[in-house]
Amino acid sequence: MIRGLPGVEFDGTQVINSDHALGFKKVPASLIVLGAGAVGVEFASIFATFGAKVTIVELLPRLIPIEDGLSRRRAGAGVQEARARRCTPGTKVEKVVVARRTA
Repeated sequence: MIRGLPGVEFDGTQVINSDHALGFKKVPASLIVLGAGAVGVEFASIFATFGAKVTIVELLPRLIPIEDGLSRRRAGAGVQEARARRCTPGTKVEKVVVARRTA
């Protein structure tokens, strides 16, 4: 089961979950990954490797917070190698505003 945030609906185009990301036909120019668990960090790493500007936002004070120290360090190195543009551990998301697309 994929959890969302209270009051945030997945629309499959701008607000997506990992299932939606698997169906992308092209890499977005930029994206924000909410949650730095194993799945979020893996997707961030993949998209950054293919050229997307990625920001990872995590409520807890570190990436992959439930993993042991060695796994966390390895994953953190992977994100750095993939050139994730920004990681913001210890950040609470209070609201998601979806920008209107312009033609």
